[in-house]
Amino acid sequence: VRESALTIGEALEATAHTVGDKPVEQSDAAAIQAAEVRATGSNVISPGGLASMAQSAAAYNADCPREEE
Repeated sequence: VRESALTIGEALEATAHTVGDKPVEQSDAAAIQAAEVRATGSNVISPGGLASMAQSAAAYNADCPREEE
């Protein structure tokens, strides 16, 4: 029985469709991180990797003022 696994590419594509022109949020970064862990078999997030960059973007975006504010 093959487990339903999400690839990094699928996570990125899903994030792009969901987010569109909105900033990357923590939930997006978490999905990318989970896909990277499954793809690599390691729970160590590599500096400069996709999950690391997504986490940085989400942290930066969380601190940015929003237009509605």
